[in-house]
Parts: sequence; C-alpha cells; structure tokens
Amino acid sequence: MMSNRRHDWFTWLVLGSVFLIPLQLPVGGLFRIAPSDFLVCLAIPFAIGRVSVSRGSGLIAPFVFPVLMLWGLAISALVSDRVLTHAILVKTVGAVILVISLLCWQQLARESDRSFDRLVRAFLLGSFFFTAVGLVEWVLGTSFVSERFIESRFSGAYYDPNHYGSLTAVGLLLLSATYRRAFSGRVLPAAIAAVLLLGLLLSASRGAWIALALGSMIVVWLRPPPRLPVKAVAIGLAGLLFLVLSGFVGRALDDITDRPDNVDHRTSLMEEGLDRLEESHFVGIGLSVFLDDNDIIIHNSAVWLVVEMGVVGLAVFVLFVGQPALRLLDCRRRSRSSYRAELAAALLAAHAAMTFSSLTVEATYQRQWWLVFALTIALTSLIDQERPLASTRQDDTRAAAGKTGP
Repeated sequence: MMSNRRHDWFTWLVLGSVFLIPLQLPVGGLFRIAPSDFLVCLAIPFAIGRVSVSRGSGLIAPFVFPVLMLWGLAISALVSDRVLTHAILVKTVGAVILVISLLCWQQLARESDRSFDRLVRAFLLGSFFFTAVGLVEWVLGTSFVSERFIESRFSGAYYDPNHYGSLTAVGLLLLSATYRRAFSGRVLPAAIAAVLLLGLLLSASRGAWIALALGSMIVVWLRPPPRLPVKAVAIGLAGLLFLVLSGFVGRALDDITDRPDNVDHRTSLMEEGLDRLEESHFVGIGLSVFLDDNDIIIHNSAVWLVVEMGVVGLAVFVLFVGQPALRLLDCRRRSRSSYRAELAAALLAAHAAMTFSSLTVEATYQRQWWLVFALTIALTSLIDQERPLASTRQDDTRAAAGKTGP
C-alpha cells in the first residue's frame, strides 16, 4: 500500500539516490562505482507493493534494455565464442539496476506534483553540491572527493568531463522550468544556475555546450521565455570574473585550443566497427567484444548498439530516442496545466540534449538520461489523471443541472 508519510524510508532513499547521481567513483580500469545505485538497492524492500507503472505511461526501450544486453551476451557466445566479465557485470547487471532505478524514481515522481518537484530538486541540489565541491578542489589544486579522468578538464565529481557536461546541461534545462516551484526563493536557484554554468564552461566539453544550446532552443520554441533571472546573471558574472582573474578560464581555453582533434580517431573506430558488423551479416559481434579487442569503446551510442547487437540494437536505440520525444510532445499538447506543459518542454529539451550527447559519447548508461525517462513516465501519469478529474467535474455539473431543471 502506498505510504503518505512524509519521512518514509522509500522516499528518502529514492531522493538520496537522485541526489547522488552526479557522483561517480573510479575503482580502477573501466569500472566506476555509482553510490546512487546502492541507495536504489536499499530501497527495493520498501518498493515492494508500492512501485507500479500506470497503464499507458511506460516507455518500451528502457524496460527491454536488459533483455537487449542478454541478447548481446548470446551473440558473444555464439559468434565470438566468449562471454566477457565487463559484459556481465557492467553492461547486463548495470542495465538491471538502471531499470530498478527508473521504477523507483518514476513511482515517487508520479505520486504527486510535490513529489515530482522534490525529485527534481534533489537532482539539482546534488549537481550543485558536487560541482561546488569540485570547484573548490579545482581552485585548491587538490582532490579529496572527486577524481578527474582528464586532469586539465573539470568534471565535478563525475570523473568524465564529457558525461559531466551532459549531466550539467540536463540540470540547467530542468532548472529552467522548475526554479519557481521546486525552490521557495530565487537566491538558491540563481546560485545553482551560476555554479552549473561555470562547471559546464570549465569542462571544455564542446559536445555538452552544443547539447545545452540545442536544448535551450527547444525550451524557447515550446514555451515563452521567462523573465531574465537578474540574480543568476549577476552571480554568474561575478563567478566568471573571479575565474578570469584567477587564470582558470584562460587555462581552460588554452586546453581547448591545445586539445588534439580526436574526431578522426573516433570516426575510424566507428568505421572499423561497421566493417565488423557487415562481416557478422548484421547480427552483431557481441556485447563488449569491440572493447575487448580494441581497449576502447565506440564513442557513439547508436553505432555501439548496432555493431555489438546488430539491427536489434539499432531498433532499440530508435525507440530509446523516438518514443520519449513523441510522448513529451503529446504531454505538452494534452496538459491542462501550464506548469506541466513547461515541464514537458524542459524534459524534451533535456532528452534532446542527451540524444545529441549520445552521438559524441556512449550515453545510454548515463543516469541523468534515465532520470529524464522516469520523469517522462511520471509526467504522463500525472497528465492522464487530469482528464478523468475534469470529466468527473463535468458529470457532476450536468447532474446538478438536471436536478434543478424542469
């Protein structure tokens, strides 16, 4: 039975897991620990009997994602004669944990508008906190919480600067729709916007910059632009001035200028993968096989899925991208609430940003994208509840009119 208590264990564990999304801890090699997953696993006993997905609100691709990984394992065994540890632990078990996270996140978000706002606020506060900690480490030239994959590029506490950049872009786009409802005042959302913008700048992630610009255009296109947040601009300019005077922005720009152009290398990896796909007669080469053979992944989610899982992987990716976009456009059209319509626009923008990022890095396992999926399912459920309520009120009105009529 659903609990209505404000401080129940399920709620706090789920909120804590979302708060910890921006934290990833490398443990050697290609493995990283996501503390968010531990809280989700702790929430499982409290989720039994509470978690469900309302009819018609679910998304296909996220729920079949673990099945796709099992398909990849089968291809590995049959085509490549190997089943790899990375494929089992990181990809398959990881996909199962992502689905459990999705179920828990969407459940809390769809219980009420207030719960929805609390979930978004937890993500934004986590992004703000771990970015702020990372900035302190950056200024002091030390690392006591985070660890950077590329020392010269800022990544908050998310290890990889490109994935951090996409996470920050998602946070900024969600903030554009929720800052009035998720926070009681204007100072904190202004500070969050300023800190995240500074973190995104220092990440030197060109793909994330483009993703944010794309998402911002979608937000502006789908809803009227909000009033200029003067405090956010002032804090952002003050922080930028500090970084300029401290020499950090100059160093970041030098790093961008001096960065080797790895587009050709990534393109050659994709071409090699597609050649191997053709050799497999488009069945795929098997899960994690390309990584095992080349010691590097394909930096494009669509190409990775089709190379290792064949046409089945490509079909799932099309669903991964297409169904949430169509769903959010439909939510915006159907909603009787202007706020929920704004949420649909912001979620669509965040989804578009992650879709673009997935073409420059492998992003299907990024938890901020799965959070967008969870919020999409929850928003669909909340909007579906609007129409029965409206219909009930109309029926009551007709009934009352009938009683007083001749």
